[in-house]
Amino acid sequence: MDLKPYQRRVIKELRRYLELLDEKQDIEKAYNLFWNEKNIIPGMHKIKSYNNIIEGVPHICMKVPTGGGKTYLACNAIKPIFESMKDKRVKMVVWLVPTDAIYQQTIKYLQNASHDYRIALDNAFNGKINVLTKAEALCRKGFSATTIKEQLTILVMSYDSFRSRKKSDLKVYDENGGNIDFVSEFSDRDKLVENVDETALIQVINQCNPVVIVDESHHAASDLSVEMLKNLNPSFVLDLTATPKENSNIISIVEAWELKKYNMVKLPVIVYNRKDKYQVLLDAIDLRTNLEKMAKKQYENGGEYIRPIVLLQAETKGKEENVTCEKLKKALLELNVPEKEIAMKISGRDELKNVSLLSEDCDIRYIITINALKEGWDCPFAYVLANIANRSSAIEVEQLVGRILRQPHTTEQKEKFLNMSYVLTSSQDFYGAVGNIIEGLNKAGFSDKYVKVEDTTKAETEEVTIYEQQKLPVNEMVEEEADIEEDADFDYERLTEERESRTGDNSTDNNVSGSVSEILSGSSNKYDEFTSTFEDNEQDLSELNIALENMNTDKLNTINEEYKESVEGLEIPCFYKKVTENIFSLFDEVFLTEEILLENFSLRHADTLIKFDAVEDQIVQIDIEKGKRPNYLKMSDNASKIFKQNFSQLPTEKKKAECKHFIKKSIEKINTVSHDELLAYVDKVVDSMTVDQIDAAESRLTQYIQLIKYKIRDLEKVEKKKEFEVLELQRNIICKPTFTFPSVITPIESTSIIGKSLYKEEYDNMDNLERDTIVRIASQENVKWWHRNPERKNNESFCLNGFLAHYPDFIVMTEKGNILVIETKGSTYKESAKERLQIGKSWDSRTADCFFYYMLFDKEPIDGAMTVDDFVLKVLPTL
Repeated sequence: MDLKPYQRRVIKELRRYLELLDEKQDIEKAYNLFWNEKNIIPGMHKIKSYNNIIEGVPHICMKVPTGGGKTYLACNAIKPIFESMKDKRVKMVVWLVPTDAIYQQTIKYLQNASHDYRIALDNAFNGKINVLTKAEALCRKGFSATTIKEQLTILVMSYDSFRSRKKSDLKVYDENGGNIDFVSEFSDRDKLVENVDETALIQVINQCNPVVIVDESHHAASDLSVEMLKNLNPSFVLDLTATPKENSNIISIVEAWELKKYNMVKLPVIVYNRKDKYQVLLDAIDLRTNLEKMAKKQYENGGEYIRPIVLLQAETKGKEENVTCEKLKKALLELNVPEKEIAMKISGRDELKNVSLLSEDCDIRYIITINALKEGWDCPFAYVLANIANRSSAIEVEQLVGRILRQPHTTEQKEKFLNMSYVLTSSQDFYGAVGNIIEGLNKAGFSDKYVKVEDTTKAETEEVTIYEQQKLPVNEMVEEEADIEEDADFDYERLTEERESRTGDNSTDNNVSGSVSEILSGSSNKYDEFTSTFEDNEQDLSELNIALENMNTDKLNTINEEYKESVEGLEIPCFYKKVTENIFSLFDEVFLTEEILLENFSLRHADTLIKFDAVEDQIVQIDIEKGKRPNYLKMSDNASKIFKQNFSQLPTEKKKAECKHFIKKSIEKINTVSHDELLAYVDKVVDSMTVDQIDAAESRLTQYIQLIKYKIRDLEKVEKKKEFEVLELQRNIICKPTFTFPSVITPIESTSIIGKSLYKEEYDNMDNLERDTIVRIASQENVKWWHRNPERKNNESFCLNGFLAHYPDFIVMTEKGNILVIETKGSTYKESAKERLQIGKSWDSRTADCFFYYMLFDKEPIDGAMTVDDFVLKVLPTL
């Protein structure tokens, strides 16, 4: 199963967050920058400020509606998370779920080698995976200090396995002598759970520093749940939920319209109110029968197999007149529904166990429940939810609505009626019932936009929204029907009479009844109306767009009105490479990227000269502090211990082999060379090391790995510069108008005190030289506007994309319409300035006469640059 486009976006967003985390080495800063790149400031609207739930541990959330594939996304998220943990030796995931139903389902899918979830994991980890239940981990089935180092270990556990006021009640906290082999490997003892034996399973997990996946994380927001997470000592926490809590650190929002667009869910949900429970039951049967006829016709014409199912919600026992599960089953049998087509799923009675509802050999068409299906159960064949309650009973269907949403085969059906979900009720307080239905959809991640309602017990039908419901006075919401009496019990004779009045006999296989004909006709109209509105307003349904609309307008940093005309149609050139036009290319130039400049890069003949003697004589240990690298990226004491074992006693050649082995396992992959080429380079580097350097590896190996990485980056930099200069000599570098100014910018720190700024507020991350320079420039009469150009890898920033990414400090427009791209440098940064100046001058020479590049120093400029004084007094007035 391939990832849907929105799922690919979610994984891409995860990777981007991890990149920023690695780059900034600050969890909160990475989170803020992640959202800044989407023109959103955390804390100002729906995206909240980062909540540091566990100090020093990245803890993020993916918001995914029911039916959006949360589990599949989690399976695809594990690999990039571990790839970001370059020094992590043990790959363990603790997969937490809230209920037994979800627990059983997750285990079933992840342990099934032919299921899409497991296939995704096997592909990511070359089949080296062990998925364990709590019982298997407790009895050490395939779980030892050796096996966890050789493969990805996934422990699927319920919250209740760890979450209790009395730890003595939980087996994971019990002493377990079988785990003694783990104890000698413990390397982070200050994180051990207090007052718990070292051999307890919780201590083993704790010392493995696992990645924790929290499914349905809205159930894990209590103080006890946070304590549970802390005891696990996670390296990374990923929350999955349709309804994140206020303190969730959201990095991805999958929106309901995306699920509809990619045929993941059956929408809209059509809600009908009937006169009584008899009409609800008969309509449910007739509607299901007609849906199956449509499904069979599709199947005969080459479509996928579908067998529509009705979920019948009975009432709990208590009152004699309640429609209980047994009464409901008896009613179905009275209506000649074969018993093999009926199953019960209630507390203490699970007739769906070990049943494959999607199989063509399965007969089940009716599932009777109360609320046992409220979570962890999704069958795409479930189309109709029928609440069989007495008319005066409260309608409580919100827990079940999400169970009928999943779309069969994630494919749009040719028959429109198979693309919708149906809810049938019989309530005097219909608007209250609709409120419960919408509450259920809200919990599944959907809004009232996806509900269409019709009350056939009134003289006229009317569609309502949540807002309208809230406005209705109570005395208008309930229209009592004096002529309808509640039955003291389920009247089976009356039921069969109503069936016969519809069809002329008691068969369930007749043509569509008048009542269901109304449902189908109304549903058809509502589906057409919904589809039309959906297609016209798809983007308007975006929660991110809504979030931006709800944002404080004073903080929307738009372009100042007096400058809007000057930037309309303005495009600032960027570097492009000329390519030979051929049948495989639609363009004769391509945007210049790092990948293009490194197309011929190779380590095969690269030099291995690295100054290993310059490193400090220690293994780097990194604390968990704000502004420093997160703990999940550190080299563990355990990894250091393993490397050091008997190292000093080995002969030199054996030491070299150990160094090679450890470096190869620890150094991250490099996209510009093959992995085999990287490993061969490591061999050459180690072979070139002196005996003293090899001996010193016992305490310096972490720094050695860093120096090798920096060496490869330097080699790449040399290659990029050489290739850029070759392209220049060949006249294959050109500049094309590309960059346009965004309509809105979202600086975290902003200023409006310097006049002539292009935006209402500009980025204020300026040092003294930068601020003094732009104040002087803005004060000149011939300057129209200025803009602070932030160093961001997104479309909001202008980048001189040469052999390195150069983000000039300012862009200025003069009254003549000239565009000045300006970089400021202090006199202490001369070396780093030379390459940027080279790129700037190359750009300047290839652009139109109205584009200029200047590098300005406070004093003692390098060749080709000038001082701020000379620029402001001598050059700027002429532009």
